[in-house]
Amino acid sequence: MKRFIKSLFFLVFLVFLSVFAFSLNFEIGDPVIYKSLVIFPVINPESQEPPHDYITLADALAEDLLDIKEIDEGGSVNTLSATNKSNRYIYLMAGDIIEGAKQNRTIGVDVILKPLAKNVKIPVFCVEQGRWTYASDEFSSRNKVATGKVRSAANYDGNQSQVWTEVSKTNSLLNTQNETDALTEMYDSEEIIKKVKEIKTKFIDLPSKNPKMVGVVVFIGKDGILDVFGNHLLFEKKWESLLESYIIDSLSAEQTAALPSKSSAKNFLQTAIETKEKEKQSGINTEVYKVESKDVKGTRVKDDDGNDLHINAVK
Repeated sequence: MKRFIKSLFFLVFLVFLSVFAFSLNFEIGDPVIYKSLVIFPVINPESQEPPHDYITLADALAEDLLDIKEIDEGGSVNTLSATNKSNRYIYLMAGDIIEGAKQNRTIGVDVILKPLAKNVKIPVFCVEQGRWTYASDEFSSRNKVATGKVRSAANYDGNQSQVWTEVSKTNSLLNTQNETDALTEMYDSEEIIKKVKEIKTKFIDLPSKNPKMVGVVVFIGKDGILDVFGNHLLFEKKWESLLESYIIDSLSAEQTAALPSKSSAKNFLQTAIETKEKEKQSGINTEVYKVESKDVKGTRVKDDDGNDLHINAVK
């Protein structure tokens, strides 16, 4: 009986480690600061090569390895069809923006497309409420990511109305209102492009300086957002597009009197990691764990082999 209890305890312990693998051995690096934008590197000394050499959505589209289309001629606001034409694994991150077809969209959840996968239904959210006519047959990408609150409304809340509300708020704050209320207008503003380019130089080389860096904890005024990946390589591939989204969020944020500390960054990360999941969903070759505490909400994502993929949270 004692042996059985010990075996059961050991099994529970292994399950615990599997669910909370993201929490092991993380270190918080020194922050890099520019006005209201404070970025803490997240270091994993045990970071290893990924199980697959993922190619990102933007790179796959640029290399003509991926087709993303409306699900049929009539289209569906929250579902698209994707075909992987390559022998590579393609990673679509929740928040990635694609443009064209009947309206611009953002990817709804983290997705892995296996080699040669055909006509896979992809959950998406509209980020261009005022258009429902074809601009092109297929979607394209400029390697852009939605702003933090838009991402959260899609990825965590799964609420199209809330996504549209956050898009409108973003355009209003940035003075990028436009005829179709397209979120991508912020990436067409010469003033914003100039500011992003200037600020980006202060942060862009963080991953190259930290070969074990797997993510960031970011404070933008009073708000917080984090993105941590299962390995350095995947984080490095997503870094520039994520950084631009953080910078754009910071353009309309007020600088706080007191700078956030390393301990506050660590507590934010640990809360996102260790909070018991509110809901578990089977994604497309992923498992998505939604988590919510008093101050933090987000998702922890694993691939279908149980490998850590991505954790995203806001506070």
